[in-house]
Amino acid sequence: MKPSLFGTAEIINKTYGALLGILLGLFGGHFSASAQSLNVDRAYEHVLIAPIALAEFSSDIAPLAQLHLYAYRIGIWQQIPFQSDERGLEITAEGDTVLNSYFPDVKDGLLDDSDEILFMAQNAGERVAANNWIPDASARSFPRYEITVTDPLTLRQGYVYLYRSTTLPVSPALPTYVRYTPGPATSPAADTVRGISYVQGHTANGIPDYLVVPPAFGGNGVDFLDRLKLRIVVDVPIFGMKTINEHDNLVVVAGGVRTVEGRIRIIRQVRERIQIDLFGTPVPVDTIAISLFFYPYSAQLAGEINLTAALSARLLRASFDFDPNVSNQAWHNQNTGPRIISGASGTLTAAEAQIVFLPQRNWFSMGSIHGSLTGIFSMEPIANTTQKFYFCDTQNGTCDGTLDTGDSRSYGDSGFMITSATAIEARFQLGMSAFYLKPALTRAEAAALNTNAETTVQVAASSQDYDGVAPTRVNDLRVCFTTDTSAVLSVTSPSDAGSFVRNYEVGYSPTPVGNDTAAWFNTIALKALNLPAPAPPGTLQLLPINGLTQGAYYCFILRAIDDFGNASALSNLACGTIVSVAEQEIAAHTPQRFTLAQSHPNPFSAKQSSALIRYELPQAQAVPVTLRVYDLLGHEVRRLTQTKQTRGVYAVRWDGRDEQGALVPAGIYFYELRAGDLRQAQKLVLVR
Repeated sequence: MKPSLFGTAEIINKTYGALLGILLGLFGGHFSASAQSLNVDRAYEHVLIAPIALAEFSSDIAPLAQLHLYAYRIGIWQQIPFQSDERGLEITAEGDTVLNSYFPDVKDGLLDDSDEILFMAQNAGERVAANNWIPDASARSFPRYEITVTDPLTLRQGYVYLYRSTTLPVSPALPTYVRYTPGPATSPAADTVRGISYVQGHTANGIPDYLVVPPAFGGNGVDFLDRLKLRIVVDVPIFGMKTINEHDNLVVVAGGVRTVEGRIRIIRQVRERIQIDLFGTPVPVDTIAISLFFYPYSAQLAGEINLTAALSARLLRASFDFDPNVSNQAWHNQNTGPRIISGASGTLTAAEAQIVFLPQRNWFSMGSIHGSLTGIFSMEPIANTTQKFYFCDTQNGTCDGTLDTGDSRSYGDSGFMITSATAIEARFQLGMSAFYLKPALTRAEAAALNTNAETTVQVAASSQDYDGVAPTRVNDLRVCFTTDTSAVLSVTSPSDAGSFVRNYEVGYSPTPVGNDTAAWFNTIALKALNLPAPAPPGTLQLLPINGLTQGAYYCFILRAIDDFGNASALSNLACGTIVSVAEQEIAAHTPQRFTLAQSHPNPFSAKQSSALIRYELPQAQAVPVTLRVYDLLGHEVRRLTQTKQTRGVYAVRWDGRDEQGALVPAGIYFYELRAGDLRQAQKLVLVR
């Protein structure tokens, strides 16, 4: 029993929605700017970031209005255009549930994992040090994200930085790259989109039929597009072969046009009713939503078409048909070219029409004096079908046996076509990009666009925190010993909670410090040069200060600076007289014998300095080493060293305190060094 008319309409209704939604968007236009080093610079590509990579901001943490994108160029932070599109759950008018819709029922204004952030690759800048942040206190109170964009073809990289701030305004100089002009109330789908490199207009049912490259982008403002053409030939029970096209079978429903508008892209969705002619009467069979994504230079679309046996599709075609303004202009694809469009050059040979399958992509390009169009699409193989390029250049309609639309002529009509003698059965995956470019785009430039499409940029995001915490204060600065014109200070290297200690700043002067330590340090004290880099936190470190006057009494103060420029509080005051000590006494050398040197200075005052105790170990193997201080009664006062050590010269200081940290009385003390079976002792004097 053959299906009834209602049953036939129901079969078509279940299958054409996804199909036409994909096909109508295939070439629905965007474009690229001047093709300088297209294969390396990525100047015309947008970059999309999934917020799931931005854990510090996503999951309803950061309000979208508080996010700002910056690039750093030639020493200047610049706010750059970007866009945050909210996505979420939508229940359609037909009761269908759409996850991650660009038109969700509710927008909460917060960044979610399903949302999208995008910017243009050409806006990326230089990489900055971790301590280089925009001068905004609120932004520094939140993490930022360093986003790295890498071209895998050249390994060139660009960087942008995503900040969150409650106080930053949006720069009034920030450009908007795409703009939307609604159609009239009587024909809302007859709207216009303007990018950097194009102006595209649409028919009353939303089909692209106007395209110019403006003079500002190198074009001449002449329209060179007839229209986007769509063909679907199906075998309808009872009625036989029927053709659905973009002109006769699509009607925009009331209130069917909606958009998402931003600085980087416009998402345009048109809800259309599909109808076919049966017995001279248009019969509605489905309502579909057709979405086009407009970018400054390009449009992209991807999707899946479920081709079932019930659909019984025998031909699918989507193509851009140009108008007579492209006559005598060049056409290329990956297999052939240049071919001169004349309105009479016919079709492609089988070899010229051959396509490749994923992961490779297919491309064609028309370069005219008015502007250029390059289309890039991908396909998977479908069993029992012929998949190929479609190219038709004729004054007599089409080259696929269907009736023509538009101006009823084909000038370089270009796209793809799938045919089969039986019903096409497959889940058809389609990815498409369309670029509108400068006039007379070359074959090499078009091929480079395709290479970029096959090898997309790589994006990585890493969270960074601003360190507003200074290093810890140094409390144990001491003058260890001096030479004729120098002093050696000892310090336990401080820690820093937020980053790392980058350098020391030591102020010194024979001028008395007085009551205002900060004023002495900032205005009177000289600053030491060529200091060693800070050692890991907790390490005993020696700092030489040169260029001093012998016999003078100097005071020293230190502060530590971290990677973010935070300065610690000023250290304790350390003072001492510059007296001569033989240079060889402090020179490092390879020890040949077991030696415990006399402490220096001796006597010493714990209030002004500490006693430096040097010793040398000659053995190659590590042995247990202890260095202890005793009083005259033999009581252990302080254990300065207890570890294993090998050959080397070592220095330890004693600050005149016992194990509990209390100052010991003035007097005579002994210090003893044990290294394996070896032992030596020396005497020192502590004064007040």
